[in-house]
Amino acid sequence: MLTRRYMYEYGATREHLAEVAMAVRSHANRNPAALMYDKTMTLEDYMAARWVSEPLCLFDNCLETDGALAAVVVSAERRRTARTLQPSSTPSPRG
Repeated sequence: MLTRRYMYEYGATREHLAEVAMAVRSHANRNPAALMYDKTMTLEDYMAARWVSEPLCLFDNCLETDGALAAVVVSAERRRTARTLQPSSTPSPRG
């Protein structure tokens, strides 16, 4: 719904979405460590991709990744009164 609303508000088209997906893929094509390093994508590839949830197709979605990030944002006052905890960077196991 957010993408549909964005398209309505700003006049974006499916071709605009394709430009974003192709730009991201182009960056991956230049990175030997990227999963999509050797997999180019054309506008025709994008337009022929299956729908995931219209207006988003397969190439509008992120590949599976194993990373995550969480940020807790509080006021300076709350930080002063909060109990001190050590940050943890221990990865949680995937099930």
